[in-house]
Amino acid sequence: ISFNSEWAHTLWIAATNLYESDEGTFHGAIPLGTNTFQESWEPLKELTRELDRNEPVHIFCTAGIRCVKVGAYLKQWLGFTDVRRLQHGVILGYQQWLADHPEGSSVWEGDNFIFDKRRFEEKIEEEK
Repeated sequence: ISFNSEWAHTLWIAATNLYESDEGTFHGAIPLGTNTFQESWEPLKELTRELDRNEPVHIFCTAGIRCVKVGAYLKQWLGFTDVRRLQHGVILGYQQWLADHPEGSSVWEGDNFIFDKRRFEEKIEEEK
C-alpha cells in the first residue's frame, strides 16, 4: 500500500461516512459521501456504473466490517469479479502493514476516526 504508479491507477473506494472521510483517507480514494452506512448503496451504484466489472476494485473502511458488506454488494448485486478490501480496516490492517513495511511511504492523509473514547488516532504517518 505504498504510493507508486500502481496506486495511482487503482480505484480505492472509502466505505466510510462523511465525518470519517472528512477527517482522513487514503490519497486518491473516492468517498461515498454518505452520512450513514445504509445510504451507501445508491452512491456505490453511481460510482461504479461505467466501470469494467473485471477490473479490480479496492475498498477500505475504519474497522473492516463495512468492507465485508460493501464487497459482497459489489460482487453479488453489481457483478464485480475482483473486489479487494483492506482486511481489518484502517485501524488494524493498515497499521499492521506499516509495521511490516517500515521502508514504505504512507498514503494516508489526515486523522483516522475511531469509534471509542479516543475519538481520533494520532496521524498515521506520525506513528511511522
